[in-house]
Amino acid sequence: MSRFAVRRCLVAVLVIGCGTPAVAAEPVPFDLTYLPPDCVPAGHPQILVALRPAELLSRPDGKKAAAAVDQLALMMAAQVYGFTRIPGPGVEALDAVLLVGHISVTHDPAKPQPHTLFGAANGVVLRTREKFDWAALAAKWAPAGKPVAHRDATFTVVPAPPTLAVLLPDAKTATYSLYVPDDRTLVVAPEESIRKLIDRLKDGRPAAAPAGWSEVERASVAVAVSAPDKAGLDRLPKPPDDAARAAFRLARVADGMVGGVWCGDATTLRMVVTAPDRKGAAEVAGLLRDLRPVLEDAFRTSATDTRPAAEVGFFKTGLALIDGGRIERDGRTVRVTAVIDASLVDVVLGCLAGATAPKK
Repeated sequence: MSRFAVRRCLVAVLVIGCGTPAVAAEPVPFDLTYLPPDCVPAGHPQILVALRPAELLSRPDGKKAAAAVDQLALMMAAQVYGFTRIPGPGVEALDAVLLVGHISVTHDPAKPQPHTLFGAANGVVLRTREKFDWAALAAKWAPAGKPVAHRDATFTVVPAPPTLAVLLPDAKTATYSLYVPDDRTLVVAPEESIRKLIDRLKDGRPAAAPAGWSEVERASVAVAVSAPDKAGLDRLPKPPDDAARAAFRLARVADGMVGGVWCGDATTLRMVVTAPDRKGAAEVAGLLRDLRPVLEDAFRTSATDTRPAAEVGFFKTGLALIDGGRIERDGRTVRVTAVIDASLVDVVLGCLAGATAPKK
């Protein structure tokens, strides 16, 4: 698989959730109980991604896409965490996946494209639909791990490979940890974050939910972005393109942003941005309106006939979502809603299925 195909798969995995909520069978809210706290380096914008793989992969092309995702996940686990290449339960067995991480911009003036937008998952929660022996698999994945006890709970500390140190340079740790809190869940995070998670569970304290999360917690995919350290944004290299610059301005103004996408034969997108006050909400609405033509131009340019048909379908469906979006302001909250009669999840799954298909 080419490097371009790998990058395409990574993007597809992040945006795989799409469609319309089924009123009669709306899923339960994402469970944040085992979300590892304080695992994101200070000063960086924080992102939480929650998705329902088993639900998403029940669509047409789901089986082929699942094979591609399993292959990609195994490769990334080996390269990033140093796991042995022993297959896990399979993405179709996962009821939910939570990724909590950070976003940064790197700058290297020696490169043709000196700015790079970079994201890394500092914490991962995998939860299966049925009971699964995560402890046995974790021992096989990381045979060099050492058991550590904390408040009558046991987790595994594993030496971090060089790749992880490169991806998470601000983590200031030479290890990462694996924790199995119940018979369906595996948590991967820094050791100190796992200790704090165990403390919260033992003390019976709930996980903190992002502002506006209740409006997207039943989506097929939900995303939350926040930048609590506004001064930290100013210390990052300035992004080169209009869309990224507008997104950074939005992050400076907003207290937090959440988005959700529901899947089915149609596609529904909802985004909720919370501002500190009504004046901030007005500025947020203005920035979102300014961002729309930039995104429209980017998607329209990408929807060319020189790309594979599945990719063209993705950009055309994304363009329809952008064109159909309604921006509404209510007090210090701004909402964006779009509904289209097309399934973005199906074209994304088609991209995934085609990425690893044998070339004719």
